[in-house]
Amino acid sequence: MGRIVENLRASLFTEAIPYSWDLINHLRQVLPGNWLPSSKSVLQPADPNMLVPEWSFLSPDGRIILVGWKNKIDLISAIKKNPSDLLPTFCKTAKEVFAALLKFSNGHTYRFAIAPKYECVDTPDEQNKWIKGIFNKNSFEESAIDECSFSQTYRVEKGLDGVRVPINFLARLQQEQRE
Repeated sequence: MGRIVENLRASLFTEAIPYSWDLINHLRQVLPGNWLPSSKSVLQPADPNMLVPEWSFLSPDGRIILVGWKNKIDLISAIKKNPSDLLPTFCKTAKEVFAALLKFSNGHTYRFAIAPKYECVDTPDEQNKWIKGIFNKNSFEESAIDECSFSQTYRVEKGLDGVRVPINFLARLQQEQRE
């Protein structure tokens, strides 16, 4: 299956880390370049129903954002590349950034997740052949698969900055009909 990374997300599930000058100064020492910090007061959405992060840091090139929510921190990269070129570097960066943030979490961090989102670059026929090889039921009531989605999660204990934490490895496959 041909694929490229559409985006990458690493999440550290922890208690809220408040936006402060200590946090800004600490992250400026960890993050390469001149990342732009923003607080909740600056990030008010036009739609009042939209979730608003507590704080964020945007990379100088605008391709990576570090976002602090009430129950987690996300590091999101929106660079389309071959996965073998990008994933190891992103994982290393996420580990370094999150290890630095553990100083602010008061030890209440309970999960770390890496979630690459891939875009399949095969033709629809190649995609269907690959999916049908995995998903054995190719039809239902004489109708072919229109959209197919399934996922699996593996929870593995790994060391993060000297602490054993459960890490989720999620595999989600989804086929959408595009016209």
